[in-house]
Amino acid sequence: MFGQIIFRIDNIAAEDISIAIMGMMIVFVALVLISLFIASLPRFLVILEMIFPTKQSHRIPSPTMQTNDEHIVAIGYALRHRLKNRM
Repeated sequence: MFGQIIFRIDNIAAEDISIAIMGMMIVFVALVLISLFIASLPRFLVILEMIFPTKQSHRIPSPTMQTNDEHIVAIGYALRHRLKNRM
C-alpha cells in the first residue's frame, strides 16, 4: 500500500530514545521542584511574616468615637446630593 508507515523498534535510533528519556526527566524534575515549592510555601510565609510583620489595616473604633444619628443622616444626604448632581 502507498504511504503506509511501519513503526518498528529498528526505525528508532538510540539517540532518539536518549533524547526522549532526558526530556521526560527534565519535566519530572521541574514538576517535583514546583510541588516542593508549593508545599513549603506556608512555612516560608510564616518566616517571612516574622521578618516583615504586616500592619493592621482594620481599624477598630475606639469607645470615644460615638456615631450620632445626625452624623449618619448628614453623610447620607451629602452622598445623595452628590450622586443626584452626577446624573
